[in-house]
Amino acid sequence: MPRTFLVVDDEPAIRAYVKGILQTETFHGLEAESAPAAFRLIQKLNGSLDLVVTDVNMPGDMDGLDLAYAIRDAFPLVPVILISGYASEGISQAAHRGICVHRKAVPTGRDSIER
Repeated sequence: MPRTFLVVDDEPAIRAYVKGILQTETFHGLEAESAPAAFRLIQKLNGSLDLVVTDVNMPGDMDGLDLAYAIRDAFPLVPVILISGYASEGISQAAHRGICVHRKAVPTGRDSIER
């Protein structure tokens, strides 16, 4: 059975780039342009995702950190990777609020995400 991941970023080029890195014959990718759109999709799928990769800094009322907290609360078995092109104090706060954090800038290849 294929596994499914979701890439969340307000920049279409970043979404396509990360999806291209991760997608294989057995790892199917979905995309969302915002945290609210992503959470609606996750709810529609009843949390049946194998991974969510989300940008931290996105416009609107819900950013990537808010999305990670919402996923943790509603679907605690869904792993979330936070990515950012900018250093973010929010990532440090996430670690203190129970979100597993590995500091790395926007991924540069499949190996950097698999680690």
